Amino acid sequence: MTVSALKRFAPIVMLATIAVILVVAGLPERLSPQSLIGSAEHAIGWATAHPVVTFAALAGMVALTTAVGFPGAAAVFAAAGFLMGVPAAMGAAAAGNLVGTSALFFALRHAFFRPASDDLPDAGAMQRIRTGFARDPLAYALFLRALPILPNGAATAALAAVRCPWPIFLIASALGPQANAALMGWLGAQFAREIAAGRAIDLNILGDPRWWLPLLLLAALTLLPIALRRRATAGAIAKP
Repeated sequence: MTVSALKRFAPIVMLATIAVILVVAGLPERLSPQSLIGSAEHAIGWATAHPVVTFAALAGMVALTTAVGFPGAAAVFAAAGFLMGVPAAMGAAAAGNLVGTSALFFALRHAFFRPASDDLPDAGAMQRIRTGFARDPLAYALFLRALPILPNGAATAALAAVRCPWPIFLIASALGPQANAALMGWLGAQFAREIAAGRAIDLNILGDPRWWLPLLLLAALTLLPIALRRRATAGAIAKP
């Protein structure tokens, strides 16, 4: 491999190496909601005494997971809400997602999606993404970032493939996850209140709108792409 090729693929190889190390260390299991909230229960007193360090650690965890393309950022949002409340969850989501996705975006662009005179071939889903992005780049980038069902790494790869400009990418990365972070942070905060009040967490709590309303909104965000796709299909059929 030439020196230029080594330089080109060095960032993505570095992130891949970090990902392998994290898998071996068991990070994916630790990012499960049960594991994170269980750890947060033991850390809540320490977090209250050290809010700045706690916030930095949560933002760093979001940055790490998004940089290597792991799922689990939503569980970190819930843990942030549990430890520090909804505003902290949203702040950690913005800061961590901005740093982590930027690292992955840079590595992908540097390795595979450098600016070129000839566009990459379009096919299937990639063609639809390019078409949607071309209509309104910022709105489409925000849409990709806001979907809970779409893995963060996949959204970053899609934006790298369409050669999303850096300013649009940074705005979308900071603002896109805010709805998800607010909802998951709210659930985490409610969980903390239940624990503090000594109430058991069981199915009866789902009758409280503090719990079922955020879950309903998350379901709506998840189903949004299906609704938009059906609307677009109906519009295409209706055209003469």
